[in-house]
Amino acid sequence: MENDNVWVRIKTYISVKAKTLNLKGRFEKIPDFKELINIKLNYKSLVSACVVAALVVSTVNLNVDTNKVYKININDKVIGYLETSDEYEKLVKIIKATDGVDTTQLITAKKVRDKDAKLSSSEELEKIARKELHLKMPGVIVSVDGKELFNAASKEDADRILEDVKKYYLSSIGYKDIDVKSTNIKENISISTNMIEPEKIMTAKDAYNMIIKGKGTEKTYEVQKGDTLWDIAIKNNTTIENIQSLNKTEDINKLQIGQKVKLSAREPYLNVETVADVKIQEPIPYDIEKVADSSINKGTSKVKQKGTEGLADVEKTITFVNGNEVSEKVLNKAVVQQPVKQVVAVGNKNKSYNSSSSYNVASSGKFIQPSRGYFSSYFGNRGSGYHTGLDIAGSTGSPIVAAESGVVSFAGWNGNYGNCVIISHGGGYQTLYGHASKIYVHQGQRVSRGDTVAAVGSTGRSTGPHCHFEVRLNGAPQNPLKYIR
Repeated sequence: MENDNVWVRIKTYISVKAKTLNLKGRFEKIPDFKELINIKLNYKSLVSACVVAALVVSTVNLNVDTNKVYKININDKVIGYLETSDEYEKLVKIIKATDGVDTTQLITAKKVRDKDAKLSSSEELEKIARKELHLKMPGVIVSVDGKELFNAASKEDADRILEDVKKYYLSSIGYKDIDVKSTNIKENISISTNMIEPEKIMTAKDAYNMIIKGKGTEKTYEVQKGDTLWDIAIKNNTTIENIQSLNKTEDINKLQIGQKVKLSAREPYLNVETVADVKIQEPIPYDIEKVADSSINKGTSKVKQKGTEGLADVEKTITFVNGNEVSEKVLNKAVVQQPVKQVVAVGNKNKSYNSSSSYNVASSGKFIQPSRGYFSSYFGNRGSGYHTGLDIAGSTGSPIVAAESGVVSFAGWNGNYGNCVIISHGGGYQTLYGHASKIYVHQGQRVSRGDTVAAVGSTGRSTGPHCHFEVRLNGAPQNPLKYIR
């Protein structure tokens, strides 16, 4: 019993000492310490026990100090270090097996003592060795509709990359109560094995980032009557700054009908289609009843009875492409609360219009907030880009109203803006309302301040229901917060 107690103390001492020296577990590899100590040790002397324990740890430490690594060379060039000779043998055998090249003379291993050597795996050094020897390595080619997209080290890597791309777009869908029915890549994907140059094999991270970023393209646009730089930017899903950088000429800000303008764009390598059932509560827009009022000037209006939105429980199937809604089918809709109509008095009193008319009231810099909700993204720098508007988060279907009186200059689908309305107010001012779920006006229609022109949605490039509100002065983006009163 006494012997066992002393042995426990010795073992504890060795373990602590080994941990301090980063030798945990190594002393256990030395044959039967306990039997050795039982022979040599005076069990009645704890001091003697500690001496023996110290000798054991010193032996282990000496064993570690004499451990060496294998320096791997190709034509006298060091390509890395391996921990064991078995890994070196694995390295040369795999290359010989796949390429038929005897690498025993080309790739050499030398046992050296180097405590600072950074160890690699045989797989890592295989890629380096193949590159140095100008040899190909086994890999897979991923093609889209018959055209090569990227090379991966294995089919497992390729499958993982494609699944991560699907997950990326799925994560951008902003609905909470969602049941995903399917997620598929619309293009035809084929994966084939081949021998590939090592430098052409992409890491999973690089391949994933390439697909998400998309491919850059260049095209030209012919200026139409009435176009401004802002109009061209909106029509082509780009920015004024981008157009100016591509067209470094003095006349880019003095557009002429028929002028050719260079544009850049990004096209996706893959289109991921997701079909999902969602359950949401949607506001029911209220109707607007307009009544003539001879006491109010034409072109102006006044709310006599404020409208109230209704509420409905909605179940629908939505189809997304790359996270953007492209179609929906309502499965069920139950009204929870009926809306109350809004009554608006519309002026029919004649008044001549000039540069200071009510149509040009926007030139005073006064706009109302176009939708209810909180500001989810502001004007200015955002990530690696520039946000040219103000995002107002709200419920899908809630009304978007004209920030000021004017004429609808655009109403329809506008690329990344989705369903979009643009209103011209005179005095060089225009406002834009993007990502709408519905549009209630048409091009050329005159609207009054506070008229409902659209409904909040998440169409186009959007991560959730909101109104993207822009203010432009002579085609240049302005901070909307400077104008909202």
